[in-house]
Amino acid sequence: SLSLYTYYWRGSETGGTDVYTLSESFTVNATFSGTVVGDTLTGSEWNNGILSFSGPVTTLTITLGAAPSTPGNYQGFTMAQPAGSQAVPGIGGLAAIAGVGLIGRRRRR
Repeated sequence: SLSLYTYYWRGSETGGTDVYTLSESFTVNATFSGTVVGDTLTGSEWNNGILSFSGPVTTLTITLGAAPSTPGNYQGFTMAQPAGSQAVPGIGGLAAIAGVGLIGRRRRR
């Protein structure tokens, strides 16, 4: 699973209505104004919050249907995986990979 912390996502107060369409369905874990659970997120204010994706996510596309860009309107997000996720090998996984490499090297000699 994947969590996405969004910050400064724009709402309608920026001169139009911004609509964020994500390629994966999500659940809202923190307050957004005017949200729709599924693949579309709309807002009426500057929004910060956490979105969670339950299944494995290999690619995430975020499409913004926005009002005209205004200089200084920055938006961002940070991605996080829960502790213990197997998507990235931990120390045990790295040790196993290194061990396989050493065995292969030893057999070549």
